[in-house]
This record gives sequence, C-alpha cells and structure tokens, in this order.
Amino acid sequence: MIYTDGVKQKLEATYRYMDKNHFYLAALTPTNFNKPRKNCPAEIIAYRTEGVYKTTVKIMDVHFSINELVFLVTIPTKWDFAQLRSSSRKQVDLHFSMSFEDGFKIESEMHDLSLNGFSFVVDSPLTSLYKQVNADLVIDLPQRFKKNQITVQAKYKRDYPISINLSDKFCYVYQFNDLSNEDKEILKILLMSAD
Repeated sequence: MIYTDGVKQKLEATYRYMDKNHFYLAALTPTNFNKPRKNCPAEIIAYRTEGVYKTTVKIMDVHFSINELVFLVTIPTKWDFAQLRSSSRKQVDLHFSMSFEDGFKIESEMHDLSLNGFSFVVDSPLTSLYKQVNADLVIDLPQRFKKNQITVQAKYKRDYPISINLSDKFCYVYQFNDLSNEDKEILKILLMSAD
C-alpha cells in the first residue's frame, strides 16, 4: 500500500477482513509512523501469481499499536490488472534443482511455468546474493518425453510474500536465459497439455 500525506509511505500490508462498508489491511508499524489524515488517498498493489492488481482507496482511519497498524479503507470499486509475463502460464508440479557458483542449491517443485520462466515457493527468503547471479537450472521432465531434463541458465526477476494455508511463504520468479528451440517446444507441449 502506498499513500502520501506530507511524506510518501510504502507499506507491505496484508488483507485482514472486509465488512459491507470497509476493507481492513494490517501492516507492521514503521519507525516514526505518522497517522494519515482521514480521506487520504492510497494505492493498493496486490501481487499474485497471474499478475499485479492495482486499485485506489481512501484511508478512513488507522488503529495502531507498537507492533501493528490496521488500516480501515474504503472498499475498492475497480481493480486494474497487469500481467507480469508476456506468455501464458500454467500451474505445474515439476521438480527442479537450481545451483549457484558457491555451491548453494535449491531443490523444489515449480509453482507455475511459462515459456519465459517459472516461479517457486519457499519457506524462508533467499539472501540478496542469489538475486544478483545467474543459476544453473535443471527441470525434470515427465516420462512421456524422450528427453529426461531441460538444462538452462535462470535469472532472478522478482519475489513477493505469499500466504498458503495461513502460513507465510515467499514466491520467487526466475527467467530462462537462452532457452533452446527444442526446449521451447517441450515447454509448449507442457503448457498445452490438460494434465
């Protein structure tokens, strides 16, 4: 959530609940917090797997404690959507491993896949070092393909917090570097398949 009331404030807020008149968002109390005036406009940006949703609301009130802020805002009437990827995506359960030069390795399941990249979810955030360097990516393919794996370089694009079954996780999005035409065709088949 972003608002300007004398000074620009940008807070990571989470949805709490909604009644018939208001929307409630919670955030950690920042250092030197100044309560915004009533009817202060604010922009809400919601990052989702499929893209980014944006809306404008008015802050009606803020309840705050030492640790937490609860924003009472008007109910959003319209959400603008922007897709983050230039190609279609599909939720998949493909195992992958990603290795970095220092020996650090991630092994997990992909959250979703597109021709340009993929995302995955982890319990704790990666250090900033792994956002700055490319990784060697190996994707395990289903048995129906003659080829067992796709091997390609991957580059960090973005990350955002995500809640799964009321548990806080972190979603990371990586982009493929120089994917071969053969591997692109395999990915197209995966993206078009029903299973």
